[in-house]
Amino acid sequence: MKRTDLEVEHHYKGKFVGRHRFRPSGRTWVFGRSRSADVRLLGDEVSDVHAYVEYHGENWTISDAGSPSGTWLDKNPVVRETIQQPITIIVGGHTLKFTPRAIEKSLFSSEKSWAGEPNKQANRMYHQVVVTKNDRIVKTELLDPKQAFRIEVQGKVETLAAPKSGEPVESQLGSIRVVQRLVKTDVLKAHEGGWKTLLTSSDTRAPFLTALVFMVLVLGIIIAVPKRPDDSLKQIKPDDKYTRMVFDAKLMRKEQKQASEMRKVLMARAPASSNSFHAPVRVKSASSSTKIIKHLKLSQLNALLGKIAKRANKNGPMIAGFGHFADDLNTGPATAVNNIGSLQGIHTKIGRGGGTYKIGGVGTAGLGGGRSVAGLGGLASGGAGSGTVGILDEETQVEGGLDKDVIARVINANLGEIRYCYERQLSANPNLYGKVQVKFAIDAAGLVQDQHIGITTLRNAMVEGCILRRLASWHFPQPKGGTRVLVTYPFMFKAIN
Repeated sequence: MKRTDLEVEHHYKGKFVGRHRFRPSGRTWVFGRSRSADVRLLGDEVSDVHAYVEYHGENWTISDAGSPSGTWLDKNPVVRETIQQPITIIVGGHTLKFTPRAIEKSLFSSEKSWAGEPNKQANRMYHQVVVTKNDRIVKTELLDPKQAFRIEVQGKVETLAAPKSGEPVESQLGSIRVVQRLVKTDVLKAHEGGWKTLLTSSDTRAPFLTALVFMVLVLGIIIAVPKRPDDSLKQIKPDDKYTRMVFDAKLMRKEQKQASEMRKVLMARAPASSNSFHAPVRVKSASSSTKIIKHLKLSQLNALLGKIAKRANKNGPMIAGFGHFADDLNTGPATAVNNIGSLQGIHTKIGRGGGTYKIGGVGTAGLGGGRSVAGLGGLASGGAGSGTVGILDEETQVEGGLDKDVIARVINANLGEIRYCYERQLSANPNLYGKVQVKFAIDAAGLVQDQHIGITTLRNAMVEGCILRRLASWHFPQPKGGTRVLVTYPFMFKAIN
């Protein structure tokens, strides 16, 4: 399999910006100032769509999109230029070095071990079939050694006999190419192991048992946590009237209304002057006596509630600053202050006519910074928040002998490393967000090869380089049929705070 990729090295005003790699796919790559451009160029001399790159036949071409400032090659304006060797393009203050890379890779991981020399330690022979279209693997199968391979091409069923040796046999059926050979392998036996392989393998037994013990501990903690007590009114005794008054606002208003009416009656019967002698007032009706007793009990309850509130608020004085309030006009923006420590620094008035306290140790929560304020000290800065990483399933592409779900499990297990690469740069640039498309290949042993960045709107060389370094250390299951697997995986980055 042979193809020619295009590598673009981007510099701006003498500083390295990033490196991009394009594969022949029939699409157009745009260079310009637009946020949707594949390679974004900044500056007043750059148009939104300044130039574009295409792949025609077996050659790459770069064309100017009618920009006012032009696209330049060796001080000559570029209209349409074929890229057959490394060239350097100038766009405003940007320098773009285009280098075509011819890549020729074998369809199989190792010709020596598969062709003519089957694995002697394996137990079974198979008829291996690999179907490609336009140099892309579309199907792989392992059949019985003597079983023929059937394929439908343009409505007609073609039958290809099984090969007789380990040498690859190619058949061209229109745009479809079929490669056949005999192989001796234990791939199917390894996949049929299932849970038995998981529990008996020394590489997976320890992590599996650790996870199982952790799950048992979490389940035990959940069961052992005591239930929250029920604080509803169901636990209050029905005959405890004065306790229910604390929780029942309707009952409280009713008792207050009765006390107010009783107060008016007593004031009406009170003597006009304190110097004159009056006989004590006697309440003849039993209902009036009951109201007086209720009034006395209510007064005692109000006094008890007042003492409780005063004691609860003893260590929490209300502080009001002098001057304008924060929401008054023409006073500048307000600053929210949290975590007040020792009362040192600012004199404030407590209540009415009270003493003074001092406030110190004031800091801000979250993003801080700014100037120091007299008496308050500098406002300390907090963290810049964290980020999240999403995966766009509809843009994921897998070509070869591994299912998309198998690859997704490995990537999800290592997603924390991708998030670390993003959050490390997020602290320096809180507005950093975008999509990064990562392309890589998985060899017959499950190791990552040829990892590079495809389409990227994040445009941060530090994050993209960190992702490629992390990806190179991952290990995937062995592909079916011993073929290479080509993977395109997009990641979406966004700040949470």
